[in-house]
Amino acid sequence: MDTPAWLRLEVARLNNELGRVLGRTEDGHPLYAWIHSEDTRLLHPMWTGQFDYKADPQSGILRAEPIYTLRKMCLAAENQWVLCHYIASPSEEEWREQFGCSLEWPRKGQYYPTSVSLDPGAWPEQAINQAAIESINENRSKTPREVADDAAAALDKGEREEKERLYETIREACTTYDHVPGRHDQVSYPNQQKEEPCQPV
Repeated sequence: MDTPAWLRLEVARLNNELGRVLGRTEDGHPLYAWIHSEDTRLLHPMWTGQFDYKADPQSGILRAEPIYTLRKMCLAAENQWVLCHYIASPSEEEWREQFGCSLEWPRKGQYYPTSVSLDPGAWPEQAINQAAIESINENRSKTPREVADDAAAALDKGEREEKERLYETIREACTTYDHVPGRHDQVSYPNQQKEEPCQPV
């Protein structure tokens, strides 16, 4: 991602405004921020479905440790700016109760993509920032589980809408269809069914 210096400064200014109005983390970062879809902050270690077996250095007992790989949280977003929300992580035990092994526990919390994204080639501006500030309080109390559930529902809805547009395109023998700005299918999460916590072997 090669962002021009002027755009980095403008996004930093807008994010600083979001932090000033909507609050900051203990480390001083804004609770809400515009982050590019290709930014490493929007990568999350997700379980590959495999385990690595390691011996406990004290007991010698083998433990099954999940193997994770970094994966984009915005699979459908390519080179787009996404409004993200920082959420502090619960305890590791609480995290495992909700997600099992499917997602690695983010010890220090992390930014999660919201359903708000800009079209490719567009960038955050003052008017968009102000609109975000005015509407953002509706979702501020959501937990990681609620964010994940909303994201999964939004993805399902987006896929249905995509199929409907495709069928309409075929029926009308058109070659393209209009892109919908701000579409709500930009966030992808793995299967959110509750899994059993990882158990030592």
